[in-house]
Amino acid sequence: MVHQHTADFSPDRDQDVSRTAFDRQSPADVMSRLVLLGNLKSGFGSYYVALLREADEVLAVGAACALTDSGFVPPAILPRLEELAGYQAVRTKAFDFFMKNFEYSLAEAVCEVPARQQDDIVQEGMRASLANDHAALARTEVQKFLNTGTLEHLLQAISNAEYDGGWRSTLPLLVKLVLINPQDGRWPQRLCRSILEANQFDLVAQFCDIADTIGIFPMTSGMFRAAIAGERGTPEEGLKLLDKLTTKSVPRSVEMDICRIRAGLLDRCGKFEAANKYYEKQNILYRTETFDRDLFIKRAEAKAALVVPELPPDDHDGYFMMLGFPRSGTTLLENVLASHPAIETFEEIPGWTGVQQLTRQFWEQGQPLPLDAAIKARQRYYREIDRRRKKDTAAIYVDKLPILSADAVYIDKMFPRKKYVFSIRHPYDVVLSCFRQIFAPNAAMDNFTTMEDACRAYDFTMRQWFKTHSLDSERVCYVRYDRLVLDLQNEVTRTLRFLGAEWDPGILEFAKRADERKNKTPSYQKVRKGVSIGVQSSWRNYEFLFRKPYARKLDHWVEFFGYEGL
Repeated sequence: MVHQHTADFSPDRDQDVSRTAFDRQSPADVMSRLVLLGNLKSGFGSYYVALLREADEVLAVGAACALTDSGFVPPAILPRLEELAGYQAVRTKAFDFFMKNFEYSLAEAVCEVPARQQDDIVQEGMRASLANDHAALARTEVQKFLNTGTLEHLLQAISNAEYDGGWRSTLPLLVKLVLINPQDGRWPQRLCRSILEANQFDLVAQFCDIADTIGIFPMTSGMFRAAIAGERGTPEEGLKLLDKLTTKSVPRSVEMDICRIRAGLLDRCGKFEAANKYYEKQNILYRTETFDRDLFIKRAEAKAALVVPELPPDDHDGYFMMLGFPRSGTTLLENVLASHPAIETFEEIPGWTGVQQLTRQFWEQGQPLPLDAAIKARQRYYREIDRRRKKDTAAIYVDKLPILSADAVYIDKMFPRKKYVFSIRHPYDVVLSCFRQIFAPNAAMDNFTTMEDACRAYDFTMRQWFKTHSLDSERVCYVRYDRLVLDLQNEVTRTLRFLGAEWDPGILEFAKRADERKNKTPSYQKVRKGVSIGVQSSWRNYEFLFRKPYARKLDHWVEFFGYEGL
């Protein structure tokens, strides 16, 4: 039942809801706001009524939308709806609710509420996109949420905030998302995964303590308590926690997370064959239905066969590519170089995608690439880098996308004078690490869901690279992961000289910088710990995998790079 309220629906222009107080709190204080979930014990209606009183505009608007959508609008909340009616999402939903319930005077009052003054959100978003300003993009997405009440805009805001400032920037938004939509178990899972990958184990424990006290999110709490038990050196306790969970009929993403956590715990317990079974199960759950194991290689071969005309000189001498293979140390090296004031790095930006868009029709159809298309493609590549440049002190630009090594022949045709930094790590460790991790799905990364396909992809990629370049090429600086970890300053100094720079003490702060960046690859959790954790090598524990026939493809590369094999 709707109750008539006769107050004037005019927003007080001098009382704007705070947009920053929540976000300015310490991470622990932000997490502590999850205690608001305790109001769920009184039911969702009472919970959202309490959340409606929050000063944070995102929480208040989210609560107002939930209440009007559910049809629970008690008289006590009408004054608060007055205050929030200037937000388009609240005004629209409240108007529709009142009309549906024949409360025409209230609907008319809502209709007359002037919208809060704001810039053109669409235009601001366009400008932010053109400027690659992720902080501004995050703000515009929040404004879109306030205008529509659609959670997708909060998800977009979270993504952009992570690009701008890493996990610290996303934490307030993730907590708000959980508070606004506690019915959806994906959000607490995403929150915990984000802070776990940032090595913020105390924050994970804080979440679990709050959840257990309230009696909410038992699956998420159990999973991530198990994960931090492993990180803190008690994997046996973590396995016991997982065993207590009821995993029947859980969403696929949850089951995949449980497999990954259990595999990691078994690995820490020294039960490597058992761990491998869960890594295999994780990958079966992850593997996309459209996976074509041959597509990655077929495309690379087609691009390698493309006939490219002789191109004019490339005057971008300060632009380098960082290649190798995923999990070969490129993320560590990229973060190290990014800490140098004269170097700006770019991590998996769509520069090469722009090249392929212009050339794809030709390599797919086996036609020669016209000169004008080749020139335009090369210009587009550099333009994509230039429009992302942010560091005023930089004169050296390094584009990192390690899987592009498979396109070595194609790249060399398009950029015949290009210089590269190429990471090398023990092939067994590289392939094993790729197999155990989760990557964004695409034709290349899907190969890592089985050991056989991962070995095949590695062998193909290295053959493509060394078909074009040699180990003593003057155009390539080869950086070995183990040397980088054990002798950071000397190995980095050698790399810097290749790039045209000298050692800078700021490089030693790379782990801090990594902590402020988006978690773009699975490597970030270790990179944020610095080099103090030592060389990460696990292949001997999984030697049984490398005795399989499919692994013989790697033996040549183990010997070629001078590593010890079976």
